[in-house]
Amino acid sequence: MFDTHVHFDVAGAWGGRDVFGEARAAGVTGAVNPAVDLATSRRALALHRRYPWVWPALGFHPEHLGNLAEPPVAELAALAAEGGFVAVGEVGLDFWHGRADEERQRRFLAAQGALAQRLRLPLLLHARKGLYDAFAVLREAGFEGRGVCHAFSGSRDMARLALDRGWCLSACAVLTYPNRGRVREVFRWAPRDRIVVETDAPDLPPWGRRGEAHQPRDLPVTVAALADTLGMAPEGAAELTERNARELFGRTGRPEARPPSPGPASRSEETP
Repeated sequence: MFDTHVHFDVAGAWGGRDVFGEARAAGVTGAVNPAVDLATSRRALALHRRYPWVWPALGFHPEHLGNLAEPPVAELAALAAEGGFVAVGEVGLDFWHGRADEERQRRFLAAQGALAQRLRLPLLLHARKGLYDAFAVLREAGFEGRGVCHAFSGSRDMARLALDRGWCLSACAVLTYPNRGRVREVFRWAPRDRIVVETDAPDLPPWGRRGEAHQPRDLPVTVAALADTLGMAPEGAAELTERNARELFGRTGRPEARPPSPGPASRSEETP
């Protein structure tokens, strides 16, 4: 199984547990650790050097822009030049609590989309109440690559917007929630080669464990929910989604293999 979105770098989230060992024991062979700012981008790379199967992403989450007026693109590019990064993210727009910071969020997303285009890396997209806006910003920024709609829980129309651009939809533990039949229907409808899975740990725990920290070892819970949604065996859903993830992030073969360095100049509205 491959977890396309897990925040292993969140210090203290699991009370000192060996979450890496537990995830591996549960069958997680690879993962992407997204960043939310420059510091966590550096931490994601440091974790990759210690655990090569945890692949790093870099970037600024729209709710973690701090006091910055403009995105520090030069610093992100310099960090990317150190090699190992497989995506830019998690980036996007978040209007869940209103649009007071809309213009700054748009500037950050546009700049990071342009950086991803230059580095030839996919995006990990966070979009709450802003999916249509996010794709408009990326189009204007010249981003023509692929990406993942992180923790997708939107409509079929929203899904089509991503799928038409070659993107993947990421299934999360929302599939275990009994009132999310519409989301399950979207995943049944979506092309199977565009579906990946994630935990978003320590966030978005499965139904019945809300209020607890989501464990990285719990990816099989989401895989099982997706398998049930698609009418597949869990083993088949695990193999399918891992293959899709490794194809998207540009790696195949042994999960310990380290992604190549791109070099400095190489190339749902409800969704959390």
